[in-house]
Amino acid sequence: MAISMSASKFATYRLCRALIVLAALAPVSALGADVLPLERGRYFDVGVACESPGKATVFVYDGTGFSHEKTNCSLDRLTGSGGVYAFRETCAYRRRSWSVFPTAVNEFSSTFQVHGRREFTLRRENEGADMTGRYRLCTSR
Repeated sequence: MAISMSASKFATYRLCRALIVLAALAPVSALGADVLPLERGRYFDVGVACESPGKATVFVYDGTGFSHEKTNCSLDRLTGSGGVYAFRETCAYRRRSWSVFPTAVNEFSSTFQVHGRREFTLRRENEGADMTGRYRLCTSR
């Protein structure tokens, strides 16, 4: 049984196949650069040993935003240079035991100062509260 296809449909089919192949062959870095000049990985408070962080604040930077034990945060409206960045941070909270809803969303106005590719200071402002912390990359574990 032969399948007939018009010339225009065949051309569209070939173009789609070519785009799929090119997307599969493209390096990951070409698909999207990291939004901040940091190495990807786990960042702990600078006052905590990497080997035994306990319940210390741990951020995981994945190139597009930060996640934490109970949150995923995405960054937008990123501006800045020279190691200091400002952005709007939207964080979705998971596993709130006291809530019947699966997530809640908070927005922060944040300032981020990079101290090399492995350390940063994060300052969040939300509803008058000022939360500031300094974190470093921990490669052990």
